[in-house]
Amino acid sequence: MLILAGQPRLMTVEGATAVREAVGVLLTQKPLPLLRRASGLTKAAARHVQDQGASGATGHRGKDGSQVWNRAERFGVWSGEIAENIAYGQNDAQGFLLQWLVDDGVTNRSHRETLLGPQWHYMGAASGAHATYNHMAVLVLAVQYESF
Repeated sequence: MLILAGQPRLMTVEGATAVREAVGVLLTQKPLPLLRRASGLTKAAARHVQDQGASGATGHRGKDGSQVWNRAERFGVWSGEIAENIAYGQNDAQGFLLQWLVDDGVTNRSHRETLLGPQWHYMGAASGAHATYNHMAVLVLAVQYESF
């Protein structure tokens, strides 16, 4: 179990091991490029929060079958790479970031890898209510993006 000030208790699979690993990674992490907020990516993230929040659904597929690249293309043009991190159950941005960094129970640490990827230059994020986990957050990252 992971207990963070101001956050709900987080049941862990790996316990302190994943936390120590994340700290080790952060201690050796090179500085990342500045991210630019893209309004289209923020709208894509907000659309997914809205989509899942009321129903309590989870995952990257929207109820219309869309994936992150489909949602991003509704509001702009992306190139290079695009990725999406989703987290549930935390109360604020710090809690969601810690959940992605620790990435407990995710053997390939894909959320951490995505978050710390040096290729990203554009981002959009949204959070909101979730019927099952109370809160959720979506972060969309792109190498290149131009909002409409």
